[in-house]
Amino acid sequence: MPEPDFHGLRDEVDRLVRQPEFDTVRQRAGRLRTRARVVAATGALGALVALALGAASVLPFLRTPVAPAAGESRVLWAGGGDRTRLYAVLVDCATCPQRLVASTDGGRSWDRRADFPSSGDDPVTVTVLGPEFLVAQVPVGPAGKGGGETVRRISTDGGATWRDADPGGTPRAAAVPGTRLWGCLIHVPQGCDILVPDPGSAAVVPLATQPPLDAAVPVDAPPSAGHWVRGCDPATGRRAVAVSSNGGRSWQKMVFDREPEADRPVDCAFDLATTDGRTVFATLSDEQGVPRRVYRSVDGGVTWQAKDPRLPDGWVVQAGSTVTVDGTHVLLAQLESRFGLLTSRDGRTYAPLAVDGPVHHDAPRAVAPDRWIRHDDQTVYLSDDGLHWRPLDLG
Repeated sequence: MPEPDFHGLRDEVDRLVRQPEFDTVRQRAGRLRTRARVVAATGALGALVALALGAASVLPFLRTPVAPAAGESRVLWAGGGDRTRLYAVLVDCATCPQRLVASTDGGRSWDRRADFPSSGDDPVTVTVLGPEFLVAQVPVGPAGKGGGETVRRISTDGGATWRDADPGGTPRAAAVPGTRLWGCLIHVPQGCDILVPDPGSAAVVPLATQPPLDAAVPVDAPPSAGHWVRGCDPATGRRAVAVSSNGGRSWQKMVFDREPEADRPVDCAFDLATTDGRTVFATLSDEQGVPRRVYRSVDGGVTWQAKDPRLPDGWVVQAGSTVTVDGTHVLLAQLESRFGLLTSRDGRTYAPLAVDGPVHHDAPRAVAPDRWIRHDDQTVYLSDDGLHWRPLDLG
């Protein structure tokens, strides 16, 4: 593949991370399902692009903060750097600061790390790229209803101290062990580069050897599973996966070439999930969120079995899924206005998973091979197997 052009990357990355107008994103959010939209090249190019936050999770700024009831805190976001270092963003009232809290003991105790200003409909967005490497996109200035000006800040000590992000940086040959990839969630036709955290310079910088895919999107998986990306094979236009076991120095590509020629995607989007790097599920859905095919691999993507999935009546899949300790596939799905989790051992027949508390429109995140985190508006939940959940006391 041609050498990436890093000249002018500083301006390009700064342009890409600006948040789109909230009304535009909110309208598109309901249609994202398991695929990110291709954005037309006409007008507002930069305004319709956002970097994947929380290692390719559903973007927190797609929702408007709702004022909590008196005496309550509302959970805006939750994530983790590994099985013991967990984070959450809380807000106590419509005009109160948004506060970042952190745990270093697996959720048993929490302390307040940082306060971010409230700015109307502009919540802070946090991305966890390493155990203590956090990126915050912080609203500044007057409220912008999701589209106001933001500044990017980085913490390398779990949110205790912050500095303005270095807009540039030397490309890295590989990701630092234990860290995740960063990249685009919503693509413009030319796409954008995969980035990696550089703790020494408190920056996110380009990966020197980019994955051999068009429209590459990082997959939300623990670093111990390898670094996975999804996209399209440049030669055939078919959906494809690339995985690196050496931090991105080299890549192995796998192409889903058994789909009908007419089903080639225009935007390379589908859902991919793995937790251990061996059991992998790829979900190919139509524009209405109906899965047409689920591919399952139990050997790290070397071989795949294709299944025709069956969901309970009325359910459609949303963006995001995960794989549990026993290899069960857990899909985020929606029935009318209600979100829920559907499970299947082989990708063929899915059934609702009973969990405590309402299911939020963020899929559960595997922060380690044996640790998952999710949240609703009031509570953060933790799981040791991806199926059974317990609420955490945030203090």
